[in-house]
Amino acid sequence: MDGIFHDDVIAIRYLHFSYLALFLLSTLLLLYLVLRHPRKSLWFLPAFLVISLHFFQPFAASEKPLKNSINKASSLRILSFSVNSRNDHYADVARLLKQYPADILCLQEVPYSRYSRFISELHEAGVNYHYVYSRLRALMILSRFPLTPNKTLPFLQATTTLPAPWQHRVLKIWNIHAPKALTQKHYQDFYFKHLRQDIEHDPSPLKLVCGDFNATPHNDILQTFVPGFQPAYHYAEQPLLFTYPTPAASLPTPFPVLKIDYILLSSHFSIDRYTRLTQYAHSDHYPIMAVVHLRTLRE
Repeated sequence: MDGIFHDDVIAIRYLHFSYLALFLLSTLLLLYLVLRHPRKSLWFLPAFLVISLHFFQPFAASEKPLKNSINKASSLRILSFSVNSRNDHYADVARLLKQYPADILCLQEVPYSRYSRFISELHEAGVNYHYVYSRLRALMILSRFPLTPNKTLPFLQATTTLPAPWQHRVLKIWNIHAPKALTQKHYQDFYFKHLRQDIEHDPSPLKLVCGDFNATPHNDILQTFVPGFQPAYHYAEQPLLFTYPTPAASLPTPFPVLKIDYILLSSHFSIDRYTRLTQYAHSDHYPIMAVVHLRTLRE
């Protein structure tokens, strides 16, 4: 199964990332016109504004965070972080997780060849969680509550029971590292179709999906994921919180330009806050965190 879903099977082509290329090209064209042909730039400006709006709108937050209503006793903190399989600075990763404690953590790209060392660094930093691991997919779920692993391929799925004050409700967690958009787009579609079916057929009312989707909000996969699921980034304090790349990426940029990491929750949750952490511990992705509560507790 892992061979089917491996990113290196076919040459990579980020089809839905073409929106970024179009936006960058139009920006350069506008700058050129402003400098060389100011009058013509006025004719191009409406087209540039339309392209910019179409590019940024899917990334934007659409709801205000409920900062004043957060009850720490009943809130659940969720963190998702693609560590990067080439990242050799596990002590820094452990310190980051210690600095931003969460109740549930979904980590991607923790290769088996470094798994034992990663666990040692976590313990050394005092980051002690229950955890489950997918050796072939290099995925980890960590939790303050005991975990029961259910599936390790093609994604990592686990179950935990939320204690009081969460009414001992059962939570099903999916941690994913999706294939990239390839020359054969059906490859990525097949992965998400399998994931959607698994989520929809699961009877658990409380569901959480985290991970590196390798898809921007422009991708129809995100737009038609699972009915009733809420993207946490809709409740961000800042209007745009891109997650990739960081200055540590193989093609570094001074600021991230894509959103491909997500925390999605079933409708039984109310999302109080979402943020992208400023530290990235030498990874090519920024970590993201959401603070949520169960609607049934207060609503």
